[in-house]
Amino acid sequence: MKIKLKDLAKETGLSMSTISRALNEEQADKVKPESQQKINIALQKLGYSNQKSIRLEQLKLIGIILASNIKSLSHLLFSEIISNLEHNIYKKGYKVQYIIAESSMDSNVLENIISSNSVAGVICLGPLNQNLLNILQKYIIHIMYSSMNYTDLNVDQVVLNGYKAASTIVDHFCSINYTKIAYIGPIKNIAYQKKEHERFIGYKNALEAHNLIFDSTMVFNSLDEIEDGYSAMYKLLNLKQLPEAVLCAGDSIAIGAIRAAKENYVEIPKQIALAGMDNLKISSYLSPSLTTIDIQMTNFINLTIDMLIDKIEGKLTEPIKLEVPFDLIVRESCGYKLQR
Repeated sequence: MKIKLKDLAKETGLSMSTISRALNEEQADKVKPESQQKINIALQKLGYSNQKSIRLEQLKLIGIILASNIKSLSHLLFSEIISNLEHNIYKKGYKVQYIIAESSMDSNVLENIISSNSVAGVICLGPLNQNLLNILQKYIIHIMYSSMNYTDLNVDQVVLNGYKAASTIVDHFCSINYTKIAYIGPIKNIAYQKKEHERFIGYKNALEAHNLIFDSTMVFNSLDEIEDGYSAMYKLLNLKQLPEAVLCAGDSIAIGAIRAAKENYVEIPKQIALAGMDNLKISSYLSPSLTTIDIQMTNFINLTIDMLIDKIEGKLTEPIKLEVPFDLIVRESCGYKLQR
């Protein structure tokens, strides 16, 4: 028989976060003695005299949340990440309690799911915002933010540096002697619209580092979706003077851009070089194959899971801010071989 935190919360009148701490050996000392006593009485009343067995059960459940108001679980990058996360979480001896896309429900429904499904920790993918973090912190002790960009929020995080990744693509284009480099991707940070997106900032600053002029007409705002990359590339191809190269801030964007170029009889990389970011499985099978940033998926996922589990089990107590390395994968779309 499994007991849920909401049952104890109802019985004691305490919050589920307080009860979670009481059942966690590393957090129990933060709970007031009178609250702990209420929980112990409730456990006995509900037929649970062995508190240790309850604690161990709670430690084996992990939630996964795609923290984005626009992306769905079918998004190419996140579907790959979530599939790998789920597989590797099970390999570590844990179970996935739920997989939720923030975009698929309003905040009240989301909070109800989180509050009624107890987990020891949660992995947040994508652009985490303060409102979602506030909800999570009400019910969950251990929260791991895992994304392609840093967040300023006070939360443990395992990330790939999107700023450096975008700069690396521009550096590569410049090494092939391209000087007119366009950008297709998000301009504003999705979670914080007053801030520019890290990849866009990396693009601009890399141009400046190579003494290249930033041209706003070469910038096309796009979500990280195939359809948006397709539409943005159509706009780009209407320029009177085309760029020599295009940095797409995601492989999904690049896939759409390549399709638009083919429909307009523009050869990649002969007429316009192109590169993406993420190294999706499909990227090496495109024609031309896509130059991109490899996020080292296996390493990225294992570090995320290991850091969260170490936090859950009390092996790590200090705040985590871990940057995962990446690789530049040079394929046909950038025109490197043509220039050599």
